[in-house]
Amino acid sequence: MFGSPDEMIVAPATAATAGLRAIVRIAGAETLSVMSRLCQPVDACWPQPGEAPRCVPAVISEPTLVDDYGRLPCELLVWPGPAGPLGGPLAELQLPGAPPLVAAVVDAACRAGCRLAKGGEFSLRSFLAGRLDLVQAEAVLAVIDARSPEDLKAALDAAGGGIGRRLEALRERLLDLLGDLEAVIDFGDEVAEGQGDGAVEAALASRLDGLLGELREMAVHLKQRAAVASAGLPRVVLAGPANVGKSSLFNALLGDARALVADQPGTTRDWVEAELDGPLPFVLVDLAGFETVEDRRDAVAAATRELARADLVIACADGSDAATAEPAVLSTTQGPPQIAVWTRCDRVDLVSVNDGPLSTRLATSSQTGQGVSQLRESIDAQLVILRREGSPATLRMAAAITAALQAGESGLGMLTGALPLDEAVLAAELAQMLAALDEAIGRELGNDLLDRIFSRHCIGK
Repeated sequence: MFGSPDEMIVAPATAATAGLRAIVRIAGAETLSVMSRLCQPVDACWPQPGEAPRCVPAVISEPTLVDDYGRLPCELLVWPGPAGPLGGPLAELQLPGAPPLVAAVVDAACRAGCRLAKGGEFSLRSFLAGRLDLVQAEAVLAVIDARSPEDLKAALDAAGGGIGRRLEALRERLLDLLGDLEAVIDFGDEVAEGQGDGAVEAALASRLDGLLGELREMAVHLKQRAAVASAGLPRVVLAGPANVGKSSLFNALLGDARALVADQPGTTRDWVEAELDGPLPFVLVDLAGFETVEDRRDAVAAATRELARADLVIACADGSDAATAEPAVLSTTQGPPQIAVWTRCDRVDLVSVNDGPLSTRLATSSQTGQGVSQLRESIDAQLVILRREGSPATLRMAAAITAALQAGESGLGMLTGALPLDEAVLAAELAQMLAALDEAIGRELGNDLLDRIFSRHCIGK
């Protein structure tokens, strides 16, 4: 999903609403070149690679922008690289907070060689550069989704935690311990000579016990911060073609006429969302239809972005036209889980629902209430699975630390005499402990999982 860290990317980093100031973020190997095409520094020059970051006063100089808006004053906060939050060149262009101006600057940056950043791409680059650990990366999303001062406080606390750096240091010490253990196994007579019976084992046990003590502290710390992982409610998205009854189903699930309903395509121009209470509360989102009509491009783009943030997709198709309806909304197997739903089943006979083409997915009708309660049960069942799997970052880190503790404590038992000592088994236990730490800090996470974690972030984050 994500490209090379050297690719040029651009995105607004502030909300798409009017305000005093707006920020457009640009990153990639050619950042300085792109900035030179967009802006001209005033009484200064751009910081060069290896120099400290600084804020540079400038004016807009790109010809199309100048024709439309004049030589507007602006400022650029520039990290020339390799230092900085992304481990490479980064610039934040600060402008008057007018949405048309921001959109024009992003378009100009794309003409200069950038592409629009995907959701979470800036955060992923920071993670890959070692500037951000997985808990902090997830906290970025929690800050975005915070719905109360308490949520925001917890998220900001996690964002500044940096537990990954502590785990990296602990991992290095474990590698040293493993190396010394291998030396004992290969050269036991020479290493142990003159140290007395059990001296080597006691020394190794003391070092391992210190590592386990620190891991226990981290496990407690992560447990105390577990609320950050659940700060954002799961997002359940109703998606599918226009005019298939998504908004009616949205209202039926909500029990309230919140979304506008009409028998014509394009009624939903953006997305509508509402929180649903229950044992597992969630945010229900009604998307615009996926047509490519010229005057609906913005709505389709917004729907696509919302799908990238979805935890669960309700893939809707018109049951009254089952013979030609699309069988699924998403074709990828790497996206969020889906529940396949026929809508408007009050318009067909029961034989089709039970035995015909409609039997391939859940049949619903917002008019009669058919299948609505079953759909809610299916949603709850999927949310239970999501909850069990937990957060892609925080809970996975906690589970990995637990696995590391189990392996390490087994090894400690061998070194202290509580368990029979088998040096080969001991080495295997410590290697398993190391593998668990690698998973905790993200060394062993696959690209698909990283895409899943960071694609939930907003564009520009």
